[in-house]
Amino acid sequence: MMTLIGYITLLVAAMLDMLVMLGMDMQAMQASGYSNRKYNNWLRESGELSSFKRILVLAVLIGTCTTMAQMSWMVVTILAAVLLAQAVVLLRSWLVNKTLAFDRRAAGRYFTAIFITLIILAATGYLGYRSGSVDAAHAVAIMAVMILAITPLLTMLANWLLKPFGKRSNSDEGEGS
Repeated sequence: MMTLIGYITLLVAAMLDMLVMLGMDMQAMQASGYSNRKYNNWLRESGELSSFKRILVLAVLIGTCTTMAQMSWMVVTILAAVLLAQAVVLLRSWLVNKTLAFDRRAAGRYFTAIFITLIILAATGYLGYRSGSVDAAHAVAIMAVMILAITPLLTMLANWLLKPFGKRSNSDEGEGS
């Protein structure tokens, strides 16, 4: 039972951290003019991919795959606490330096990325549930941390998926003026 609670705690912490990191990624995407190429260049040039917050997520991901994490719910809870602490720190700094205009384009991409994440987590949970409830929680928690590690790719995927809608809405706005 404690193992199940530990994995659910890790899942919630990873999702909260992901919501904040996606917001920061959407801010950078918006600053890049919703261009995946410019955003990718920014990622490489700014050192964002090797920043402390990204390295910390990778360390937690590696930690969740160790035998200690699989054998001890306390290790999983400590990893969840690390992600939760990062989410709080990032949220505070993001709210202070917030320049994201949460317009229709940014909101669409943000919620598309969340929707993709939820679909992946639901599929993982379903497949894991066939093995047992603890296995499902374990699989979903690890998948959530994996997705957290690749939020820049998730941001670019959401932007790519909504690109046709953005062009159409921009041309519709341009025709009315």
